[in-house]
Amino acid sequence: METGRHIRTAFKLFSSRMIMYLAMGAVLAYGSLFSFGILAGPLIGGFINVGLAHQRTGGRPGLGDLVAGFQNLGNLFLLSLLLIGSWVGIGILLPALIAIVWWAYIPIFILLVSLVTWWMYVPALVVDKGMTLRRAMQASRARVNDQGGFFPHLGFVVCVFVLPPLALFGLSMVLPPAGLLNFVLCPLQFLALASAYEGDREPGAPSP
Repeated sequence: METGRHIRTAFKLFSSRMIMYLAMGAVLAYGSLFSFGILAGPLIGGFINVGLAHQRTGGRPGLGDLVAGFQNLGNLFLLSLLLIGSWVGIGILLPALIAIVWWAYIPIFILLVSLVTWWMYVPALVVDKGMTLRRAMQASRARVNDQGGFFPHLGFVVCVFVLPPLALFGLSMVLPPAGLLNFVLCPLQFLALASAYEGDREPGAPSP
């Protein structure tokens, strides 16, 4: 797991088709928001499909690639339910539990971070391999353990999905227009995830 290389790949892909990726990032963000998370799974799957297609073929991605990623919709909707449950747990239940049982914070936090890390490849496996959600969760954990191990992948999750949003949140508290940078951050995050899923292959190299 080379976090820096995957981030550089994400910037390279994003800069080569910036307007399209910004548009698709807006579709992902607003589609997930206004559907109360129901479309989050299919939209994330579609975006991962775009990133994989761009890397594998070197072609210019379009909205058709986003729609093509909506295959295996049943399991992508199950992914939406999993994401909604996670958001509710992190945003509502966990703070309430911490207020009552403060000593439970550390073990619960470790559990949540571990699950996110082990399951980071789930959307890509559902879209790319047509796996069921349960099978993708098992395969993602095996992939994390086999390809670099847990802690390098944890570093990737922290550097790509935790620290940048926190930094933007803090910046937007001082400079509100900085919140618009989330429309840049979202595509970069999932392009980096697509790069991590592809492993060591360079963009444009043929798929095995």
